[in-house]
Amino acid sequence: KTVDFNVIGKCNLDCVWCWGPDHKTKETLSASDWIEAGRQLWQLGTRNIVITGGEPLLRKDIVEILKGLKEIGMRVTLSTNTIALLSEKNSKVLEFLDEIGIPLDGSTEEANNVMRKGTKRSFRSALDAIKHVQENYPNIKMTVRTVVSRRNINDVENIPLTLEARGIDLTKFRWKLYQ
Repeated sequence: KTVDFNVIGKCNLDCVWCWGPDHKTKETLSASDWIEAGRQLWQLGTRNIVITGGEPLLRKDIVEILKGLKEIGMRVTLSTNTIALLSEKNSKVLEFLDEIGIPLDGSTEEANNVMRKGTKRSFRSALDAIKHVQENYPNIKMTVRTVVSRRNINDVENIPLTLEARGIDLTKFRWKLYQ
């Protein structure tokens, strides 16, 4: 029923635990190829597509892919690190989503950066994205995703406190913990 589309290997982070593809790999299929794959999967009974990568928002044609999959009838989830989500170009993706997965691995910028290396913006962009989606796109289901390791295990319980302090409603998203 659900298929993950890894639409790009390239990523703007360097998370030490990442199992994703080589982050230098760019997109290999065109937007129309991904949409056609979605169409064929729909005919086989797939109803949910998770768009992932690397970082899907690094694709120039990501809006076209999401729009095309929605037009087929797919329920679309975007798994993103959010760094580029609220840019003028990429904020349009929110119009074509049913669900979004947002990573948050620490209760402070420092704690989060232990897990998500590559830019110091990942903590702030995740918080901004959570609040933006809650306030402006209440129909998009949201999952906050936390990878738990020896590096952040003593801080994980503080994440909900940080979210509440920023005015984020904890009852309006799921929180998933990953090993």
